[in-house]
This record gives sequence, C-alpha cells and structure tokens, in this order.
Amino acid sequence: MIGIAAVALVWTGMLGGSHPHAHRSIRSSWQSPTSPSAQSRVFLLDDRVLLTHGECAWLPQELVCVVKLGGGDVAESFDVLTVPRALVNEARTAAYADVLRAAHYGATRGDREYAELTTELARVLAELERSTDRDRRLGIAQVARARLAGWSADHFGYKTEETRQLVALLDDVIAELRIAAGETTFSLDLVANLAPVASVPILPAPDVAESLETALASAAVTQAAAERLAILRSARRVAAASVVPAGLRARVDAAWRAEESSEREYRALFDEAITRSDAAVRQGRPSAIQRLQRDVAARDQQLGARRPREMAAFNRRLESERVMATTQQQAFVRWQQVKSQLLAYELALRPLLDGWVSQRPVLDSLRDRVTPQRPALDRAARRFAGLEAALAALRPVRELADVHAVFRSAVQMARVGLELGERLTVARNPEIAGNAAAAIAGAELLLAQARRDLVPALNPRKVR
Repeated sequence: MIGIAAVALVWTGMLGGSHPHAHRSIRSSWQSPTSPSAQSRVFLLDDRVLLTHGECAWLPQELVCVVKLGGGDVAESFDVLTVPRALVNEARTAAYADVLRAAHYGATRGDREYAELTTELARVLAELERSTDRDRRLGIAQVARARLAGWSADHFGYKTEETRQLVALLDDVIAELRIAAGETTFSLDLVANLAPVASVPILPAPDVAESLETALASAAVTQAAAERLAILRSARRVAAASVVPAGLRARVDAAWRAEESSEREYRALFDEAITRSDAAVRQGRPSAIQRLQRDVAARDQQLGARRPREMAAFNRRLESERVMATTQQQAFVRWQQVKSQLLAYELALRPLLDGWVSQRPVLDSLRDRVTPQRPALDRAARRFAGLEAALAALRPVRELADVHAVFRSAVQMARVGLELGERLTVARNPEIAGNAAAAIAGAELLLAQARRDLVPALNPRKVR
C-alpha cells in the first residue's frame, strides 16, 4: 500500500515539484502532431487516400467533405466533395480523425486544462491529508478518483498514461482508508476504462504534387459531375501555377479536358431531350417519350455512363413528362368525345350574349348613376329574366361547368341592378343608385371573365 503523503508527493512532482522520482514514475503518453498543418484524410477500401480540409460530415449514404487546393503564392480554392460511404474504410478514417482531434486538443488547450485538473486534485489531496474524519477522507478520495478516471476519456485521450498511474495510486489510498475504517471485504474498480491512446501516426502535410494526386483520386470517386468539374478545374489552375512534374500536370490537364468534354456532351443530350419531351407533352404522345427514354439511356452508355446522379434525376424528369403526355393524350380523347356538345353550347350561348349587348345602353346608364326611363328598364328586366331562364335550361358538359356558373352569376347580378334601377324611378335615392351601379359593374366584370374562360374551355385542355 502507498500512503496519502506519497501520493501527494508524486502529484507535486507532476506539477513541477522537486521530488527526485516523480517524473520518472510517470511516463508521458502524449506526442504533438508532426505538423500543425496536417490535413484530414479519408481512407478508401482500395487503399487510396483522399485529403480533406477539416473533418467530413457523415451522412447515411455518403461523406460530404471539402477539398483544399493551393496556398502560399497560389490562390486557395475550397471545393465540395461527396464520397459514397460504400467506398470508405470507415474504421480507419474515424480513427485518424480521432487522432487529429486529440493532437489539436493537445497543441491548443491540453496543457492548460490538464494543469487545471492537477491543481484541483492537488487541493483535494491536501484536504484529504488534513482531515481526521475517516468517512470524509474516504469520500474525498473516491470523488477524486472518479473525477480523474473519466478525465482523459473526456479530453481526447490526453495524458492517458499519467491519469492511469494516478488512478492506480488513488486506488491504493482508497484501499488503505477502507481498511482503516474497518472494512474487511471490498472490491476495487480497476482502471480498464482508461484506454491507451491509439497508435495511429499523423501523416505529414502534403506537398503540391501529393495534393494534386489526391485531387485526381477525389474527382474519380465522386458521383457528382459538378463536384468533379470544380475539383479538376482547381487542380488544373494549381498545377499550372506550381512547380510539379510535367507528367502530373499533363494528367491533370487531360482529366479536366475529358470532364469538360463530357459535360458538353451530356448538356447537349439533355437539351435535345428536353426539346423532344416538351413537344411530346404538348402533342399528347407518351409513346414518343418512352422512345426518348430509351434513346437517352443508350446515349448515356455511349458516353461512358459518367453522370449517374444527373441521369437518375433526368430520368425522373422524363418519367414525369411521360405522365403529363398521357394526361394530355386523355384530354385530347375526351375533347373528341364532347366536341359536338361544346359546339352546341357555344351556339346556344350566342343569342344570349346578343341579348345582353342589346340592353347595354340601359346597363351603362345605371352604372353611370343615371336612371333610365321606366319602359326601358322593364324591357331590360324581362330580357334578363329570359336570359337567366335560358341559361338554367342549358346542361353543359363538365368542361364548361365553371364557365356556365360564371355566366349565370353575371346575369343574376345584372338583374339585381335592374331591380334597384326600377326602385329609382319611384324615388331618387343616392344609396340605391350607388348599389345599382355597383351591381351592374360587377355583372360586367363577371361577363368579361366568363367570355375569357370560354375560349380555352371550348378547346382541348392543355397540361402545358
């Protein structure tokens, strides 16, 4: 067993004291990163390694990262990179990220926060040594042990070996205190929860050639054409502005040119397909879009199937276009079925509209708040009563139901205005005159709307 005073002495040595054996008794488990500019890595299952700027975001199916190129005398660029998780060595990538986090913590806040911990626990040990209450001394030691045991795991594995050895010393102290308290049976919590720091070496910062090689690998991995183009464009710019092997510069340039050519070819394919699909939708020809889907798939294979994401999205668009073309085709079929009924309705409506026009002088007078002569009002009222009865007798097909309802509303509102006008022939009343004018104006607006809506209703419905 080791006494409390001995633990305090070892602790003092850790804090920079003069105990001759303190530093030899505690082995440092920490090493700073080999380079403060070390970059994150994504390790692939085929042993290729990608450089990323900072950590990646882990999504269910992919990693979203940032690729940094340039620096120094060459302008920097930051491009998005999406890596399918199926290609990633996830355990190795995660382990390397943990080591980088730990290294960054050790180089920035580790010493300060560890000093705060040791200062606090030194104070606790001093209090423990001063106390004469056995139960209180045991409680203080157990709290200190729990605080120390979890600290390294909560701080990126910093000072793991040091905290492991100090926990072992505190375990001896706790055992002594329990024996002194009269306990004869007890168990000690071992320090197995203090895992050693993973021995993953931090790779040095890449030179320009290595960063360009990994840029080429990144472009080959991503399935997003826009990301591939952006990364290769940045790589080409950096290669042109840096001293790199001529062969590497040529490979970067060739990759960019091939990708740019592929982009032009796919854009031409999509533009032509959009034009064809638009015409097929307007003509109601879903079979034409089905042929187009086959043509697009065949052309994609000829181009090397280099746009899987874009092709998937475009195929969904073409399928939507096919559904719209089918809807348009059904609209044409329906129009053929009801064409004669549509024509009959339009013919029946013409004299009704002529009847409205014949009474427009009376309607205009009421709208202008001028009371017409009573005989003119009576004639107009009879005419509009006839119009309403004629419209009520019509049975339009469903394509005309909305337009027909607006026509009927227009006639009914005009009849309200005429009835108010008849009251004005008995006694002049500004309020009634205003209501009559508003009713006539509203009726004219409804009539104009119905006439506008009638033209497209008489023709096949257009989905586009």
